[in-house]
This record gives sequence, structure tokens and C-alpha cells, in this order.
Amino acid sequence: MRKTFTKVLRRFQEVLAKDSDRQDISCKSEIIEKFDEWVKSKEFCRRDETMQDIAARLDMSRYELSWVSRRIYGDNFPSLRKRLRIREAARILSNHPELPILHVAEMVGIADKTNFRRQFAEETGMSPGEWREAHRK
Repeated sequence: MRKTFTKVLRRFQEVLAKDSDRQDISCKSEIIEKFDEWVKSKEFCRRDETMQDIAARLDMSRYELSWVSRRIYGDNFPSLRKRLRIREAARILSNHPELPILHVAEMVGIADKTNFRRQFAEETGMSPGEWREAHRK
């Protein structure tokens, strides 16, 4: 019984510590500003960067990066980065229809053409080629 109580008490302390971390993060507007700058400067287009790499470059923890992604942008980090990449690809395809699809995929950080097509279709409901034709200026 005493061991069970000790385990429950430790778990409760862990939860409280995490809650305190969350409150600290909510006060750190510089974290949000750094993340916003990362988005505005289109750093999400860099290829082969892990979440840890990005967090380190932004001088924050993976937890903080994840928190900002969920709380401010409403999605987990990998999904948000994918969405941002596909939106940028859609913009490029609309403005530069002459560019090959593989080149656009590489510009937004996705090296594999098949993977790019799949992600693009999931996000927009169209293939990159269909998008380009529908949005040709």
C-alpha cells in the first residue's frame, strides 16, 4: 500500500511540474516570436532537419517547439510543417507554372516526388499538376 501511495505521489509531482512548465512557457512570448519568425522566413522548407535540430536552432526545447506548434498554430509539429510546405508549394506552382514539379518539391524540402504528390493531394485535394492547371495565371 505504501509503495502504491509513493508511486501515486511521484506521478502527481511529475504532473504538477509539467503544469508549472506549461505556465512558464505561456509567459515566454519570445518563444512564440522565434517560432513566428521561423515560419515567416520559410525555414520549414529546409530538408533533413529533425525537430531537435529546429528546436536547437531556435534556442528552445523540443517541448517548447511542440507547445508553440499546438497552442498557437493548432497542430502537432510534423503536421504543421507538412501543411506549411504544401501551402508554399501551391503558391510556387501558381506563380511559376513553368517550374518542374520535382523542382518545386525540392524547393519546399521534400525530396521524393511520389511523397510530394501524395502529401500535396492530401492537403489540397488535387495533384500538383491539377493545381497548377487550375491556378494558372
